[in-house]
Amino acid sequence: MTIRPYRPSDRAALIAIHQRQAVHDGLPLLFNDPADPQQFVTVVAVDGGRLVGASTARRLAEGRTYIDPLFGGRTSAGPVERWDLLARLIREGAKAVYRAGYTELMAATPPASRGYTNRLVRELGFQKDERTRLYLDLTERFSQQEAIR
Repeated sequence: MTIRPYRPSDRAALIAIHQRQAVHDGLPLLFNDPADPQQFVTVVAVDGGRLVGASTARRLAEGRTYIDPLFGGRTSAGPVERWDLLARLIREGAKAVYRAGYTELMAATPPASRGYTNRLVRELGFQKDERTRLYLDLTERFSQQEAIR
């Protein structure tokens, strides 16, 4: 098996693999255009002359929002004011991210925040998927190896 950089001639094989996968979450094809600058790294696996897999890395902005839980007070108006602040921060942050050249903003919410998650989808246009988000700290993983070289 050989791992090599993506070539434009690989596109049809990648789309065919995607169509054969059991999970189609309604999001755009992961490999919709590996030549797109947002998808800056794509490598493919070739076995016996046949493309059998690929891995891609897309540039995306990961959003985090912090709000003082005391903002708005402890009255019934407090949650409304905190939601309004959250919505304003996300909208303005999303505009700034877009102006910086990103086309995707990811925000993760804890399972206990299901109500806020649903409001983010309903009122701010986020798309909800059923995947589990996993994170790999590349600096922690590879910085020691790079220092050895």
